[in-house]
Amino acid sequence: MITHMDDMASILDNTNLLYLFSALAQCAAAFAALVAVFGVFRFQANASELANLFSESRYHLSHVHSARALDFPKSEVIRRLRDLDIDTAARQDLRPRAIELHKRITQIEEMDDRFPNEVGKLLKFWTLIFLFSIAMCSVTHLYAPIGSEFPWQALTVTGMALALTSIAVLQTSQFVQICLGRTRDQ
Repeated sequence: MITHMDDMASILDNTNLLYLFSALAQCAAAFAALVAVFGVFRFQANASELANLFSESRYHLSHVHSARALDFPKSEVIRRLRDLDIDTAARQDLRPRAIELHKRITQIEEMDDRFPNEVGKLLKFWTLIFLFSIAMCSVTHLYAPIGSEFPWQALTVTGMALALTSIAVLQTSQFVQICLGRTRDQ
């Protein structure tokens, strides 16, 4: 008579565990690469958008401060946009766009400040899963030779690995949405 535990042991034998942890390590490496690619994409997109916004802001400010505004450094551009927002005597037709430019520049700079932490956190998470999977391949191969009794502790470890991977996949999905500009707050 075959019990439920015997069925489980035949499914999760040592060879299958090796395949599972090997595939998990490969997936973790692929997701780490995906995080890096999307991170670089977002950094480049932010840099490009900031350059365009500063260029437009300088042009916008040149209507108030003459052509010398085209040579303002970034800190001066931000200061002048903020001053234009506060100055009630400024040209009223320039104020709404100045406010919008200042707000968008501030948003992107804040995102650039937080972004490296998000990339680093996800890369560490996927690296941890990768190393964990490689270690479990080694442990399964060394301490539970093929044909030996099924190590029931492996079931717990497998569940933990799959739970960690599920969490990492969800966080990576949110990260990719942020990279592609699909957030709720925009």
